[in-house]
Amino acid sequence: YVCHEFDQLDDLCIDYSGLRWDPDFEIDELESEQNFFVISVDIAEGVGRDDTVVNIFQVDHISEKEIKKLQSPGGIYEFFGMKQVGMFRNNLMSIDDVSKILYELSVNIFSSENLRLVIEYNTYGTHLIKNLQTLYPNSNDFDEETIVKYSHRLNSKVKQFGLRIQKDSKKFYCEGAKKHFDNGRMIITEKKAIEEAGLFTKMLNGSYSAQAGHDDIMMTCINACTFFDTNDFHEIAEELFDYLPEHIQDLIDDVLDKETESID
Repeated sequence: YVCHEFDQLDDLCIDYSGLRWDPDFEIDELESEQNFFVISVDIAEGVGRDDTVVNIFQVDHISEKEIKKLQSPGGIYEFFGMKQVGMFRNNLMSIDDVSKILYELSVNIFSSENLRLVIEYNTYGTHLIKNLQTLYPNSNDFDEETIVKYSHRLNSKVKQFGLRIQKDSKKFYCEGAKKHFDNGRMIITEKKAIEEAGLFTKMLNGSYSAQAGHDDIMMTCINACTFFDTNDFHEIAEELFDYLPEHIQDLIDDVLDKETESID
């Protein structure tokens, strides 16, 4: 992964060298209306223990191989996944400084209309959300609708900002994410992320965690996968379909047509 300079982040006078990008990713693509991004955030205290991770994914169609293998798709959204294109990791930065970096990313570097934030709802996550909403009170341009909403209680129909991880839900999310990794809907490219994925497993007691070391990066990947199940993601996939290369559109249409014929 490589560093890129941003004037907006330079102006903060905060060390953002922990923000790195896939060298194959064209940084100019951040502003294109034809692209959509998901940033998954897991905030730590910033005292040298757990990492704060801001994991950046681009929503794109799955590979042609996976498209052809797909059986009984529920809709166009199943032909879309996420690929990791960037990541910020730091275990010493304060929540306030991380908030400023994320604010600039959300407001001035990415197009807020083409961005969603999956923020883990915990003590530090709520602090982050409040900061994003209240930074620069006289000129705050943060669009809180970029934060994905989830039900915070089992069977609750009320959705609130942030993803609440509890013991039972973590197992459910981990098992769902495993399927997305296996079928090519979640692709990671950063070395440390790949290392964590290799050490993340189901333990004897049925829970999921790292066999050794940290799992902060892996949890942001798992949290990002929850976005696949939202109506928001389904609508985004429908919009992005129109921007796909014609041969990919035709391939998807063929799979959908075959499914329709089998039902008839």
